[in-house]
Amino acid sequence: MKNVCFDKGLDLFNFMKALLISNTDGSMFKFRKNLITFLQKKEIEVSCITSKTSIEGSYTELLLKLKVNLYTFSFLSQSFLKSILTPLNILKILRTDSFHVVHVFGHEAFMMSLFGLFLQRKDSRFIVTITGLGRFFSKDASLYEKVIKNVICLLYYVSMSKIHKIILLNNHDYDCFKSFTKTDYHNKLVVINGEGSDFEVRNELALSESFTILYASRVMRQKGILQLIEAVKNIPSCTLKVCGFVDSDISNEPDILKLIRNEFDNIEYLGFLSDIRPVLLESNCVCLPTEYMEGLPIILVEALAFGKIIITTSAPGCAELIKEGTNGFLLSKVTPDELTKKITLANNIDAKSSLEYSTQLFSEKYSHQVINSAIYGFYVD
Repeated sequence: MKNVCFDKGLDLFNFMKALLISNTDGSMFKFRKNLITFLQKKEIEVSCITSKTSIEGSYTELLLKLKVNLYTFSFLSQSFLKSILTPLNILKILRTDSFHVVHVFGHEAFMMSLFGLFLQRKDSRFIVTITGLGRFFSKDASLYEKVIKNVICLLYYVSMSKIHKIILLNNHDYDCFKSFTKTDYHNKLVVINGEGSDFEVRNELALSESFTILYASRVMRQKGILQLIEAVKNIPSCTLKVCGFVDSDISNEPDILKLIRNEFDNIEYLGFLSDIRPVLLESNCVCLPTEYMEGLPIILVEALAFGKIIITTSAPGCAELIKEGTNGFLLSKVTPDELTKKITLANNIDAKSSLEYSTQLFSEKYSHQVINSAIYGFYVD
């Protein structure tokens, strides 16, 4: 690797060291695995700070197989003591080692790393990827969530002079973040198309006998799962497959209880799947009727790679993937009637044309090769 000059001649490094910080080992492995291997091919030594486990299980062994220097702390379900110890442990790592790039993913990882932000070497890069503004920035946020949002914005504001880049995953989040933080450092805000899927393009049409719809995300109220179930259970010619963990606040809803018990004739609950590819290949359509502040839903990017018809909303990060009537449809509102209408239209779409449009869009804008090259540019520009 060529020497990398960070501050126009102030320092030259014969090799680089990058530290990636994410609040779960699952998100680190699933969403950043390809970034890690990409950086390693550039002869960058990669270290990771993350949780010991995720709600879907542990990924630490898989991360270790990537030959990273791995540090695990408690990010999830923290007690007051752990909420203090985790940032102090991160600070200790940042003080005992010297990283050329520190790249954090999400609000929680950013806040846990704040102590170290002001102790990094002057020529190092501190980069933040905001994976989605989240529920705190929602128009339906509670008073408590609005207070948390203001705290988050304040922390970004006071830290902006030390941050090299803040990466957002869609233009809506960019505009919102810029207005909320009211910073003078807008040149540090950049938009890239997601975090890069490791899926390769598949040019295969689904061979299922019935029109099969896939919902693959957290099963939560804000993502329209109740309206989707209500719509599909009244369309006997369609099949719905649901993948993902069920949020506790929705788990006692009658239709969710029936879903978990697989009591519907044409709806199947598959739980969490570590590999979505087989069920995605069998599906004709991916439906995510979300009103959540997503960032860029990875399942929709994966649907592009496999050329699946997409039904979704104008939620941030979703609409950009859709050419109405060509590769999918946008819901004007999340209701069973509107979903029924769009499912009927999707069932009659030209699947081959949809596949060709989606796979080309994925290759040009959303593949991990494109995204990782853009991120690497922020590391060394």
